[in-house]
This record gives sequence, C-alpha cells and structure tokens, in this order.
Amino acid sequence: MKHLTLIAILVFSFSIKLLSQERDRSSIYIKELSSEGIKLDKGWTFFPGDNPDYAKYYYADERGIPVNPTLVLGQLPLVRRAGIGWFRLKFEIDSSLRDKTIGMMISQFGATEIYLNGELILRLGKVSKNYKEEKTQAIYAHAVNLKLGAGKEQLLAVRYSYNQQNMYRYGFTVPPCFRIVLRPSNENINKMALMAK
Repeated sequence: MKHLTLIAILVFSFSIKLLSQERDRSSIYIKELSSEGIKLDKGWTFFPGDNPDYAKYYYADERGIPVNPTLVLGQLPLVRRAGIGWFRLKFEIDSSLRDKTIGMMISQFGATEIYLNGELILRLGKVSKNYKEEKTQAIYAHAVNLKLGAGKEQLLAVRYSYNQQNMYRYGFTVPPCFRIVLRPSNENINKMALMAK
C-alpha cells in the first residue's frame, strides 16, 4: 500500500511539472518590435458565450479552449457555432516597451470590442447576440496605435460576434477571423500612407 501511495505521489508530481513546463513554453514574451511586426497567432484561448469577466486579467484561462484566431472563420467551427464569445491572450513585455505606444494592425471578419488590461480600447462593428443589432465588418488591415500598460504582464481580450445572417463577402479573399500584428507605431503610419496612395 505504501508503494502504491509513493508511486501515485511521484506520478502526480511529474504531471504537475510537465504542466508547468507546457505553460512556460506557451507563454509569450515580447522583447522588441521590428518593422515586419509580430503576428499574435499563439497563446490565445476562446470562451464561448458572453461574460464581462473575460476582460479581466486574473480570470482562469484554463477554462478556455486553445485557438488560433488568425485562421479564417471556416477553419474555426467552435467560434462559428458560438455566435458570440471572447478571445484572450496573456503576454509579457520587456521593460523598454512598458507604458509605450506601439502600432497594431488588425484584420477581422465579424464584429469586435478590443480590451487591453480590462479597458475597452477599440470597437470595430457592433458586437451582439442579436443578428438584427449586430454590425459585422470585413477588415483586411486597420492600423491603430496602442498604449501598452506599465506592467510586465499584459492581457488582450477580444469580445467577438459572428452571425451568418449578417455576413457578407467581397473580393476574392476573406480576412481572418481576427488577427493582430504588433509593430513600431511609425511603421503603422508608413503603412497607412502606402494604403492611401
């Protein structure tokens, strides 16, 4: 009996260690930004349904479902079925980026409200469970500035809705469900200038 108890303790300790290592591997640390930008396509979790607590940093992310929102909506059946939900991404930044303004390039197919560290920073379309109230947008590259928080840990939370009755397509390509590329703020200015030509 003592041997079985010891084995169980060892197995449990090993499992906890592996889980900790897995979480360490999935954490995102941003040291600096280049002109090519950093596409945020890893580390996201998705929460079906609508709960304002999802915008808070200390909400339990293990309850969410790992997802890559930079895929097109057709590759994300869970998001399509949910109709409304939240994407969350926790990441850490270098001291040189804290409390600094950076550039953010957004593409999306749906309606979003974007939160940084619990504060609403941007609306694109109108998020709603009700398709008559929802206003979706197909956006390929929307450049905005983003002021990061003063701390090392940051949280991006995106309230997202999609209703097939409101969707439309134009052109030959469909933008991703939701994609953010971080870059220096001056690169966003340059990008906007090129798009305006």
